[in-house]
Amino acid sequence: MAAAPLVFLHGWCGTPGSWTSIPEAFALEREVLVPQLTHDGSLPPLPERCIVVGHSMGATLARRLLRHRPDGIAAAVFVDGHLPKHPPDPARREPFLKGFRENYASAAEAYVDTLSGPETPALVKQGMLAQPEEVGMRGLESLNDADVCAWLGTEQDSIRVPVFALWASPSPMARVGDEHEAWMGQWCSQLRYECWPGTSHFLHLENPARFTAALRQFLKVSGL
Repeated sequence: MAAAPLVFLHGWCGTPGSWTSIPEAFALEREVLVPQLTHDGSLPPLPERCIVVGHSMGATLARRLLRHRPDGIAAAVFVDGHLPKHPPDPARREPFLKGFRENYASAAEAYVDTLSGPETPALVKQGMLAQPEEVGMRGLESLNDADVCAWLGTEQDSIRVPVFALWASPSPMARVGDEHEAWMGQWCSQLRYECWPGTSHFLHLENPARFTAALRQFLKVSGL
């Protein structure tokens, strides 16, 4: 039986190139897809029984795919994902979005600076800031949908396939650690949870060899 395809989902203001050379490391082993996403939360077409690997908002999309197309997903990898515990609160979201609406260029640069570290590839940051304002705003506003909530608290919303949750530590996306891992374990029955201390939101790009090895090990242990 052929190995399940790998689908890499980029994050906010990203492109397929945001994954740099990581997908190529698996191209001789299985089909690899790196789609350009629409930046509005739309679910992309996928091959049957694929493995989705999502970074940041790409992880949000991967979680939504598991919710709405569970039979088509063999496993999921969340890389420092935006996986909120609760539906978005408009009263808290609006002040954040207001800064982008008033001066997008300045707010976007400041936001990317909070996510990145000294080892983050400069070309990745430049590529994100080169995206048009409408693309960035569309992505941010898509997170106002309650469907971005990682777990809606029902048995039907649980994930039954292998999940690898990889986090920067500290992470700008969540308070990672034992409590967070236990929370994820409530809705991911086959969870592998790792934190990489001293890395930024772009941990997979700061150490692509380590990330590739960790992903390959997850696939092997999961029988994929």
